[in-house]
This record gives sequence, structure tokens and C-alpha cells, in this order.
Amino acid sequence: TTVFPSCSSAFPLLNANLPSPGDNAVQLILADKAAVGETITVNCIQGNPSTLGSIVVVTFDDGITAQQNYHNYPAPGNFFEQFTMTCTPSGLWDVSIVETTGPLASPVIVGPKNGIVSMPGAIAYQS
Repeated sequence: TTVFPSCSSAFPLLNANLPSPGDNAVQLILADKAAVGETITVNCIQGNPSTLGSIVVVTFDDGITAQQNYHNYPAPGNFFEQFTMTCTPSGLWDVSIVETTGPLASPVIVGPKNGIVSMPGAIAYQS
């Protein structure tokens, strides 16, 4: 197998699926590229204070789709999402979320979910 020294930019994997411009934004903490074994943190942040919350929907390369509505980004008075991406030796990103199900107002935590994501726009932010 070929080992890649780093993963390319994570930005193409992110798809801001929003009803109108400016409703939220994405922050990649530290860098949008990483060396093998490094982890970056991704924050999904709402820009419109009238929006109650946001969710992250990830379509993994194995075809499974999972959502996170965990309210785990520590910003007072808001409901944001935070998750991590780790650079693998294959040069692809391993995305880790906390899978939730149920109504958006009271999500049920299923548990950690992770997998390879390489398709552009496979990580969607919805508010």
C-alpha cells in the first residue's frame, strides 16, 4: 500500500446546504490540510441568531449516511455542531461524529460514528 505524507484540503468535502446565504459558516481549526495522523476540528456555526440549531449530515464512502445533532460546540445560548477529521495513511479523511436520531428538538444519541469521506460535498450543514 502507498502511504501519503498528508491529506489534501478538507474544504471540498464540506457542503453548506443552506436556504439562504449567511445562515451559518464552517471553521476548520488549525488547518484545512494535515499530515498523516493529525486531526483537525470542524465547527458548524450559525450566523443567523433566529435559527434554533444546525445539524451535520455525513455520507460516508461506504454509502452509510449519519447525522449529528449533538449541540456540542461550546457557544453560550446557541446550538452548533463540532466534529473531527483525521488524516489517514491512504491520504483520505476519517470523519468522526456523534450519531443521533429522533426529532431535531430532542435528538437521541446513538453513539460515535466514523468512516472515510472522500466525495466532494459529502458533509452537509443544515439549519
